[in-house]
Amino acid sequence: MTLLDSNIIIYAAQPEHSRLRQFIRENAPCVSAVSSVEVLGYSRLSGDERRHFEAFFVAATILPISDAATWNVPSSLPQKGPCDLERDGASARRGDGATRQTLLS
Repeated sequence: MTLLDSNIIIYAAQPEHSRLRQFIRENAPCVSAVSSVEVLGYSRLSGDERRHFEAFFVAATILPISDAATWNVPSSLPQKGPCDLERDGASARRGDGATRQTLLS
């Protein structure tokens, strides 16, 4: 199974990325429910872009989010407790917008 990232979905809509569109047509990859929220939730979409992406998501196989998917961390990854901004993101408290956005998104 192939899962498309949100950025690939967005790039494929651009005229210069015809090979991506061909790949999508030929392989019918899945997309995550998160991708539909990320792509359609972008506040600067034009009406035409919104209609294009809505049609894409209607035709796509969308994989739902489940607790098993969000909490099933491979045991090979370091296990850490819930994010503690005091401990993990001290620079976020100092006004680092990029760090804060990364930590909170």
